[in-house]
Amino acid sequence: MKEVFDLTLNESLDDFMNYYKVVDDKEVYSNGTEFVPIFRVKQWYEYNNKDKEIERLNNQLEQEKSRFKAVNNNSFLISNRLKEQQEEIDRLNNIINELVKFMDEDYEYYEKYGYAEQGHAMGQISRIKNKLQELKGSD
Repeated sequence: MKEVFDLTLNESLDDFMNYYKVVDDKEVYSNGTEFVPIFRVKQWYEYNNKDKEIERLNNQLEQEKSRFKAVNNNSFLISNRLKEQQEEIDRLNNIINELVKFMDEDYEYYEKYGYAEQGHAMGQISRIKNKLQELKGSD
């Protein structure tokens, strides 16, 4: 009986085939052709390609790390941009609040000391105030 083939010692296909070949000496299945069982050929192939497979998987891992880093960086940038946009919305809402307050004061003045020619100004103030509230998104 043959001893187990040490895949670590034989890297060439010829060495492998010589060790694992089966010869049809009686020429029952062929005219004396040498055969190597398929599962042995697969073993040799897998063994000799494991380094390539490891390299391929390592490359794939590095690509995934790069993608993850890019997504993570992008998420950080989006988060910062959203924060900046919220700060700008807050700033604009503060401006609207100040304008509404200013218009309320003018409206109260016109209502208290109003003159006939200032009725139009009161209507304009109301319309502008309503529009600012609409832009702000509140009542």
